[in-house]
Amino acid sequence: MDDLQRQSNGCAKLSADRLSVLEQAMPLTADFLDANDELSTCLDKLEDDIRQPEPAAVTAEQIREQQENVKVCRLENDTVMGNAVIPR
Repeated sequence: MDDLQRQSNGCAKLSADRLSVLEQAMPLTADFLDANDELSTCLDKLEDDIRQPEPAAVTAEQIREQQENVKVCRLENDTVMGNAVIPR
């Protein structure tokens, strides 16, 4: 009878330990799910953007506009990064 009681107590302790671990893991799984959903959405958008690239410039004027846009973007990026450069 004592052996049966020990087995029952051991089983109850193992079950309680497992329940405790699962209860601690629940908030982590919710955080992981949120992060995974956010990352999946971002990657899906990036994939769509990559599949549909901007059409290439055809005229000289369009090329000049794109080059100016690139210069402005680089200048803004350098300013944000603290590497302000005076354009030539």
